[in-house]
Amino acid sequence: MRLNNRRAIANIGLLCLITSLALPAALSLPALADESSFTGKPYTIPAGPLGPALSSFAGKSGVSVSFDPSLTQGKTSPGLQGHFNLNEASKPYSKAAA
Repeated sequence: MRLNNRRAIANIGLLCLITSLALPAALSLPALADESSFTGKPYTIPAGPLGPALSSFAGKSGVSVSFDPSLTQGKTSPGLQGHFNLNEASKPYSKAAA
């Protein structure tokens, strides 16, 4: 039971981290994000394990993401194909981390 509680708390932390990626776009603060955060940019990230997908997303979006790889084990990402702003692009990763 204790392990499940720790994993649940860790998952909540990971979800908060991923959700916070969209903060600059959600608050519309140009000082915190470049114009592409609002207008969108192209993403081509294949479906697969969540850890590598998050790393790929971070590289393509220009957002720093750090996480404990053990929190993403066994979780998958549906991938991301298309043109998205930062807020839209982070949604699949928020869902995958939940």
